[in-house]
Amino acid sequence: MVAFSAVARLQASGRASARWVIDKVYEIAEPYFEPSVTALPLGRLYVLEDEWGAGWGRTDEELPSIVRQACAQQLEAARI
Repeated sequence: MVAFSAVARLQASGRASARWVIDKVYEIAEPYFEPSVTALPLGRLYVLEDEWGAGWGRTDEELPSIVRQACAQQLEAARI
């Protein structure tokens, strides 16, 4: 929760790109993909690592919006 909230704050403040966020989420989640990690709002984004730039699924233009939404949800969850 702490690491993901820090990543979300960086993105929300404009200091981290959506692609960087996805990279960090994947690094934190792997290699075990623990449900306690992947159930967090930002943790759910680990699946986007394969999708980004792969030519299938959502476009590279759609993915940043998904990341912004997840970051906002992560920050909201951290306040609870």
